[in-house]
Amino acid sequence: RHDASATIRSKLMNDPVHSHFRMRGECVKVIDTPEFQRLRDIKQLGTSYYVFPGACHNRFEHSLGVCHLAEELVLRLQVSPQEP
Repeated sequence: RHDASATIRSKLMNDPVHSHFRMRGECVKVIDTPEFQRLRDIKQLGTSYYVFPGACHNRFEHSLGVCHLAEELVLRLQVSPQEP
């Protein structure tokens, strides 16, 4: 049996806050799991949607942004020179 996720190296994401960014490696494998996909059905702002109908963000979108920012942080720490 061939696992399609094993051949995926990256995915391009379009986010309303962070614009376009690329998810790589292990992040793509995690995103493709059923557990992560369930986050699409959970509202990030809870009942705020009833007061602000435009506030329709979900935990899936939020988690993609968090993953992107965490990856940016790791890359910057790897590039930054070590301080004494």
